[in-house]
Amino acid sequence: MGIQGAALATFLSYFLCYVIRIVDARRFVPFKCRPLISFAGTALMLAMCLLTEFRPRGYLLMELLITAVVCVVFVRPLMPLITRVMSRVKRR
Repeated sequence: MGIQGAALATFLSYFLCYVIRIVDARRFVPFKCRPLISFAGTALMLAMCLLTEFRPRGYLLMELLITAVVCVVFVRPLMPLITRVMSRVKRR
């Protein structure tokens, strides 16, 4: 599969490490894990990679739409963290 096979193997190994780390970390620090959201984000990024690789007609518009969806979906869970970091930056 050439370079695409290497990229796919890297993706799969990183994904496996992610799953193992989530399971392992939850033994020490309880936290919510949303596998559906994680899977959706991974699938969207994979779709973006495939669009970039094969470049179908209008792929840039599709890339922009997917980017907007990713921003909307993933900014909300990160807002408490962003707010906390920004409050610390303002105090300095």
